[in-house]
Amino acid sequence: MFRKTAIILALVAAGYATTASATTFPAGSLGSSSQSAYQDPVLPGTDITALLSVGDAAGNGYRMVGIPDGLGTYDNGDGTFTVLMNHELRAGSGAVRAHGADGAFVSEWIVRKSDLHVLSGSDLIQNVYLGNGTGYQLTANVSLSRFCSADLPSVDAFYNASSGKGTTTRFFMNGEENGPTGRAFAIAATGAEKGNAYEFTGIGNASWENIVARPFADDRTVVIGTDDTHPNGDAVNAKGRVTLYFGDKQDSGTELEKAGLTNGHAYAIKVNGAALESRTADAGLGLDSTGKASFELVDDGTGTNFLRPEDVSWDTQNPDRAYFVTTDGLDSTDPTSRTSRLWRITLNDVNDPSAGGVIELMIDGLQAGQPQMMDNITVDADGNVMIQEDVGNADRLGKVWKFNPETRALTEVSQHDPDRFLIGGVDFLTQDEESSGIVDVTYLFDGVDGYDVSAYRYFLLDVQAHYANTDPALVEGGQLMLMAVPVPEPSSVSLMAGVFALTGLSIGLRRRRNR
Repeated sequence: MFRKTAIILALVAAGYATTASATTFPAGSLGSSSQSAYQDPVLPGTDITALLSVGDAAGNGYRMVGIPDGLGTYDNGDGTFTVLMNHELRAGSGAVRAHGADGAFVSEWIVRKSDLHVLSGSDLIQNVYLGNGTGYQLTANVSLSRFCSADLPSVDAFYNASSGKGTTTRFFMNGEENGPTGRAFAIAATGAEKGNAYEFTGIGNASWENIVARPFADDRTVVIGTDDTHPNGDAVNAKGRVTLYFGDKQDSGTELEKAGLTNGHAYAIKVNGAALESRTADAGLGLDSTGKASFELVDDGTGTNFLRPEDVSWDTQNPDRAYFVTTDGLDSTDPTSRTSRLWRITLNDVNDPSAGGVIELMIDGLQAGQPQMMDNITVDADGNVMIQEDVGNADRLGKVWKFNPETRALTEVSQHDPDRFLIGGVDFLTQDEESSGIVDVTYLFDGVDGYDVSAYRYFLLDVQAHYANTDPALVEGGQLMLMAVPVPEPSSVSLMAGVFALTGLSIGLRRRRNR
């Protein structure tokens, strides 16, 4: 219903054009949100609209609950699409959900493409099956805790059409960021088993930030999990490790068995024998002059403890490559202690874990002007890495960045609304905010009137507004948004500033509708 647009128009002798003249969203009332977007565009031509805010109801009366996090989407083929949303509630908080307990859950939303109205909502999880050592047991009233990032991989992740092995059931992957006993889950989002949540025991227990499956057709199933734990100098115990699970798809058995999620083995990344990532220039990992090092995959209880691994996403350009971030901590005054990093890993052979791989430092938080406390990421269809910050109750507004791995260009795309998230703002909510869950959803709008997928790439994302809601069922604030980012990217703001200085002609236009 509400959106914010940032457009910069420059009149120069030869003329200047941006994609801002293209259509980002359909005209008219958009979404079902009672609030305008919680983020402001920074990159010229970017447009953001709110779909739903905490407390708002879908057409069937189902309300959005707080602490939205990881997202997944699929096209329903009837002019609507489905959104799956993690809610990062602790066990013991919120209302009792459809599976019989309070705490974390996954909501399911049906959204109409033509106007982004949210038609209906419901709980996805109906039944919880926990591992019992020999299989899975339906367990009543299981309290789940702190579902963070999520992954709804493509059908190819668990089905190889060439061999017929696997299953076409879509599994929504997530885990509990709940300390060393956190459980990973594969939740059937489609098919006959829809609503069944299975503990993914094969990857083990950790404070899981995300569980992501390799989305490429293969008889091999590969899943990466990141343990969002800070080692705080502990080089012995498993804290902050990156785990890879290797399984094999089957042509018979349960859907989970056919997906290759029950017969595999888990390994930890160990870089150059190092037990601990450090804040030194080579991260304590023996990186070479290009920022690379070899790693092995080990199952002996050792591994490299990274400085709080957060989200992870498979590359869309290379089936054997993935990116992950380490958030470490925030330091707004001393650039040398900003250690949040973006890493890229490439497996040498997905069919042979003993072959190991290569890790590469892509963004080094030791450098000034870099993102801080990188948390959630996605790799878009063009291979760009979209990065969301979680700056954690600080006076820095959390930002969204776009990173091009080929050129190493880093561009600020958006930031949280200062009126809501800086102390003294006219609509102040809290300074403890973060955005999360970003996913590329451009495919949903190809050929849909009112959208221009040739000029924009579309991302669904959410905001967590960490203030206590007066309704205990809602817990905290938050919002679901759709963002249109120009493609190709306009000139950088600094370059345009130089053009403006030379020509003396500049016009800035910022439109905020229906605040």
